[in-house]
Amino acid sequence: MYTRTPTARAQVRNTMKTFEIKSASSSDRDVFEALTRDESDLVIDLNGFSRGERSSAMSSVPVSATYLGFPSSAGGLHDISITDSVATPVEISSHLYDESLLLFTSSSYMVSSHADAYPISHDFSIDTITKQEHRDSIDRILELKRQGRLILCNFGQLYKITPNMVSAWADIMRSLPHSILWMVRHKSMNDRSLRNLRLELAMRGIDAKRRVIVSPLFDLEHHIEIKRLADLSLDSFPYVAHSTAVDILWSGVPHITLEGEMTPSRVASSLLYSLNMSELVTKDVREYVDLAIRLGSSPVLLNAMREKIRLGRTQSKNSLFNTKRQAVMTTRGYEAIVEAASWRQTNNRESCEKNVEKMMNVVIL
Repeated sequence: MYTRTPTARAQVRNTMKTFEIKSASSSDRDVFEALTRDESDLVIDLNGFSRGERSSAMSSVPVSATYLGFPSSAGGLHDISITDSVATPVEISSHLYDESLLLFTSSSYMVSSHADAYPISHDFSIDTITKQEHRDSIDRILELKRQGRLILCNFGQLYKITPNMVSAWADIMRSLPHSILWMVRHKSMNDRSLRNLRLELAMRGIDAKRRVIVSPLFDLEHHIEIKRLADLSLDSFPYVAHSTAVDILWSGVPHITLEGEMTPSRVASSLLYSLNMSELVTKDVREYVDLAIRLGSSPVLLNAMREKIRLGRTQSKNSLFNTKRQAVMTTRGYEAIVEAASWRQTNNRESCEKNVEKMMNVVIL
């Protein structure tokens, strides 16, 4: 396994032979030559077109696949895209993907180790928070909850928020006058962008200074427990929450998403279906707004949703947080790639590519 980060190296050091490739000191040619020298059969690109991508350096390998890092086609740089049948339905793949597709049909392609990284605890106390700015923010949320306020949240990046979603959130907040919108301050949220968001909400009849709470970015150690204080999570659109939705669901908070046609707008749907929470998937803005209002208006219904998530996240039949099941399914996927590519019978890349072409829409049950 080739890794770039200390964390990844530490995780695999005792389980496999690891070749350490550091992007800061290794060129694409270095990576290309290392893959060639080691006669690598299959390479899985976990970056895609994101920071640190090395797609062009992987061309020496008979078969390459893209997975997790970039939720779309790599434009033909790889042979296969590993995804699932909810995030990437077969009917949309022919004109959106250049790669063959390896589809998981009974779980989300998103892998989550939250069950190991963030064991469920009911003993969280604000006293464990050391940063005063975080304690102040949590104190404010707790006080609002004591006042009977409904805590809506969106913990995603500000650049995902479009005018249409601001309008939808304003509709929800007007119908739920006791609601507060809770956000976190990512690096993408500067003073100007925050003023613009508040101005847009004010133009839609929302007193944003009073009803929008922006907290500092939470420490990784405590962020799940802190997010548990929210009552209902509202997704962005068309680029929906991915890893942020995993965090929210593991914290036990219902997450309403608006499902689109392309993979970036369907990942949250994939997560919810894997958790048996399809009732939180909406198909249009009106349904999205109506569902949020219905849940926000009914403590009984909202608590039932929260309880279903909390119980379901630890059940083996719900695969989202079942890492053992995910590992088995991913291994079967890699085995299917190996079998279809048949590179052990040939060193001819053209022949391998022809075999991979036959893999279109391979389904892993």
